[in-house]
Amino acid sequence: MAGGEEVDILAEAEALGLGGDGMEEDLGGEDENRGEDLSGAAPEADAILSEPKFLVGQQVQVLKENGAFATCTVVAADKTEMGPMYAVKFQDGLVQSLVPEEDLSV
Repeated sequence: MAGGEEVDILAEAEALGLGGDGMEEDLGGEDENRGEDLSGAAPEADAILSEPKFLVGQQVQVLKENGAFATCTVVAADKTEMGPMYAVKFQDGLVQSLVPEEDLSV
């Protein structure tokens, strides 16, 4: 500051009518359940912690982003709160994790 004087920023904000009312600014991003929804639709009730239906070592088809199916092998299967999740290995050696069960078929 010019002249070496200190300014009390909080006092200045209060003088401008900013803050000081004990209310926090609502930045949004939360729903009525006080949590953020980053996952899209909730899993079906019977999907939560259900047993994986594909076995490690089983050859399956995975639905890719472009709508095509690719052959791969299940290398890991886990029960999660979002339903069964898999790691699959494609024929070119690439391993993809967190593949939901609904993206796989035989």
